[in-house]
Amino acid sequence: MTTKYRELKKYFLQALNDSVTKLNHTLSQEKYGNETIESLKECVRMFETASSTFTLQPHISKEDINHIYEEFLLKIMNHYAQIDEKIITELKGECSFRELEQLFTEITSIRTISIIEFRTNRSYYSTLEQICGCIRELRREIEDILNGFYRNEKNNYNSLMRCLSSLKYAKWIEKYRLEVYSDVINNTKEQILQHVKELEKTVMQTDLDLDNCDKIERIDNIVSEINEMRVVEEIVPTIGQHIEKITSRYKSEIDNVFTIIKDTFDLEKWKKQKDSILDFSIAEKGFHYLNVCRRIHISFRNDSTLVINKLREFIREFSNVVQIEMTQCFTVIKQYENGNKQEIFDKASKLLSRLEEISEIKVKYIQVFTCFQNQRIIEDWERELECYLTDLSSEMTCLNAGENTDAVNNKLLIAKALSKLDRFLKGKKI
Repeated sequence: MTTKYRELKKYFLQALNDSVTKLNHTLSQEKYGNETIESLKECVRMFETASSTFTLQPHISKEDINHIYEEFLLKIMNHYAQIDEKIITELKGECSFRELEQLFTEITSIRTISIIEFRTNRSYYSTLEQICGCIRELRREIEDILNGFYRNEKNNYNSLMRCLSSLKYAKWIEKYRLEVYSDVINNTKEQILQHVKELEKTVMQTDLDLDNCDKIERIDNIVSEINEMRVVEEIVPTIGQHIEKITSRYKSEIDNVFTIIKDTFDLEKWKKQKDSILDFSIAEKGFHYLNVCRRIHISFRNDSTLVINKLREFIREFSNVVQIEMTQCFTVIKQYENGNKQEIFDKASKLLSRLEEISEIKVKYIQVFTCFQNQRIIEDWERELECYLTDLSSEMTCLNAGENTDAVNNKLLIAKALSKLDRFLKGKKI
């Protein structure tokens, strides 16, 4: 009878051991599913029942039961600790909230086993707090970037997108800590969209015509910033239409000015209409405008470098044509002999007009004048006129002595015609 009694006790403890052994494969799985958790709960209930059954205690040592029970619980706790360690590692690494959700859901599921819940309280809430801390840090980064909107700082939209992409998958934390997440994604979307609309308003209300080259760089910075926002288009899809509208407006404004410059100073057209009046204030503004565009590397439909080279070519050709025209006028005047009197006065007026035009360009339109083929054109003409004045005086003295009336009259007419140019004779007069 005693032997049978001992065998029954041994059999009972072996049955407990076998129950745990049957779960060894389940306990070694990488992930515990719902079915596994239920099996573990059932086993825990069995041990707790055995441990608390009063009539069993005189026969089966509670220490023996607890020894088997603790070995069983240790396997569950080890699995829990491994998952918890994965969470901590993930938080220190990429911090993928999709991965964290799966891991945290599993340890939460394991904690539905009452004894495990009790034993993991401290570590569980410590881990939860670390996850919440990671979310708070991302929120602080986002808020700092968003605050940059109002400080006119250059914003890191790649960083913003990284934070938003991470937080997009962190909404699950609301099941555990509602106040940590609190719809940060939607709030951020609204602020980004509001910021884009304000930038759009600035761009749309700013004229970038020839008189506003000083505004180009600021608007270019705004447009560059707006295009950097494309990285958040996945989060804020409606931002795309604003970006397109702003960029299109900016390109159109710049290209329109480029076209005006090209059309106004079209060399082939001008060669056909050389008497057309040119507004060199447009050319001067054009140089300033194009230089700004070239400095900040603006190149849309028209390339700023190509346009500025065309403008320089036009000015050089203009200066050459004007030089030839002036020389021809002066030659006609000097060679006058009993011809059409009005012609030499017209030529003198033309010569004066060109000299005044070039003088004005030299003083008022410095960028334009630097493109002239001859940078000393005014000085050269002053010297040319002065030399001719000296020669003309000598000729008239000789002619007066010889009493050649016609020749003297011709020279007097030349002198009278050239008297229009007195201001270019450095104090001397004809």
